[in-house]
Amino acid sequence: MPRYPKGAVTPTGTGFIHVTSGAQDATASINTSSISKSIADVAAEINVASTNSIPANMFDVLMFTYADAALIFDNANLTASKGASIFDNANLTAAKLISILDNANITSAKIKSIFETGSLSVDEKRASVLEGNQYTAADAATSCEGVFYTVAQLSLAFDNANLTNAKGASIFDNANLTAAKGASIFDNANLTDANAALIFNHANLTIIKGTSILVHVNLSTSNAYSITGNVNLTSNKEQSYLYQILTDVLIDRLIDIITINSSTVTISTDTTITDRNHYRSLTINNGIILTVNTSGYAYASIIAYNIINNGTIKRSSQGGAGGGRNGTGGTGLIHRIGTDVLGQGGTGTSTNPGGGRDGVNRGGAVTYTTKTSVELYDILTKASIDYFIRTIQSKSSPSVVQEFINIYGSGGGGGLDISGWWGGVGGSGGGGLLIITNSLDNNSLISADGAIGGDGTGGGTTGGGGGSGGQIIIFANSYDNNGGTIQANGGAGGSTNTGGGGGGVLYVLYKTQITAGTLIVNGGAGSGVGAIGEVGTATAIQV
Repeated sequence: MPRYPKGAVTPTGTGFIHVTSGAQDATASINTSSISKSIADVAAEINVASTNSIPANMFDVLMFTYADAALIFDNANLTASKGASIFDNANLTAAKLISILDNANITSAKIKSIFETGSLSVDEKRASVLEGNQYTAADAATSCEGVFYTVAQLSLAFDNANLTNAKGASIFDNANLTAAKGASIFDNANLTDANAALIFNHANLTIIKGTSILVHVNLSTSNAYSITGNVNLTSNKEQSYLYQILTDVLIDRLIDIITINSSTVTISTDTTITDRNHYRSLTINNGIILTVNTSGYAYASIIAYNIINNGTIKRSSQGGAGGGRNGTGGTGLIHRIGTDVLGQGGTGTSTNPGGGRDGVNRGGAVTYTTKTSVELYDILTKASIDYFIRTIQSKSSPSVVQEFINIYGSGGGGGLDISGWWGGVGGSGGGGLLIITNSLDNNSLISADGAIGGDGTGGGTTGGGGGSGGQIIIFANSYDNNGGTIQANGGAGGSTNTGGGGGGVLYVLYKTQITAGTLIVNGGAGSGVGAIGEVGTATAIQV
């Protein structure tokens, strides 16, 4: 009976394998009647071996050098199906298989044909074949794109330790593997979040291709959230992916990811919330007031995938402080587009104060930061991303962080103390409110009004000026102000003869507008002969 050789086998350098005489295995099937055999002959005899375990063992115990083993597997006389059967056999360890596939004597084309038989049933063997240096990322990507293995089988291979993150990232990055198929592989439960994050974190997967996978419908939003939130994906790399979503103008997917794990809340009783607020869905019922305060921030923010307002979202008047008795109102901070302005506060009499902003006398001033609408959109969305990374996902801060902007109106001037009468304090400017949402359905009122000036004592002839309206900046991917109103009005002046606060600044930035609705930035009423505040700025802009 033909036998396998036992003993050292070394290449002769002339296309032959030299067999050293020694003990022989009676169950073998390779004819060793001659001392040397050509690569082609050995490949042909292995191809017709009645069992796969013996050839697998022969390759595993290094009866051939890796170079000669690679030549044998690459030879046309050894079919792809036979090669796959030997690769898959337990007698050939994954480590030895990788060493064979790392050798330059086997071509990527032959490895590809073996892999594409679809018969590699062992997870670590599929992983080992994909890992082989001679299997190019382009060919491996083509094979993974095909129908040779199920998504579940491929996910197990990419999760296996024998396939490095570096090679995995290169395969996913290659154009031969579509974002659709890549997303399906990452979406499968067999590929853990930890290993998926390592692949996304590797430099071999470019931001553009990685982002195309993250936003594809084949990757569920919850899995995209879990992968980006895993500690194996650095804050800097995650930020790059999420910023790229903005560049690709896929804001709905971005807000979907950053809110998917947040709560769905319905406000059914008057409620006060503070500072920065994050929801999956926020609904305010009819007749209910949701008051938004701050504690240490110059703005308040609401981020939600969708907002349905049937009641009132009221930003409290926490802008520039109203002037105390005899005092000047606090300065407002406004991010404006072009030359837009807060309305000027109404003028008081020679002794009574004006409203914010800049109402004569003692109305609070304003400091402007000028941006384009696109820059404001960029600030709001990037600040939302960085807040999400640091606060919602509890990761370390990226190297460069976009903070939310400070915005609020100017305070009204304080009334003078005259003849033993105390002047009234000026009204505080309206606060700043930032809303970032995929869908805003406003059926009622969103406001950031300035406060009314206080009355003086002893007949109230030295009241305070009204605070200016605040600033509201809304980004809504889909904006429907259906019968609703968004306003930032100035506060009225206190008694008597005081100026009203100027109207605020209101921007609605949107991708799709369904109904514009009503935007109001009126000045507050003056008292007595005090002047009404001027109208501010309100506009809806497609970005």
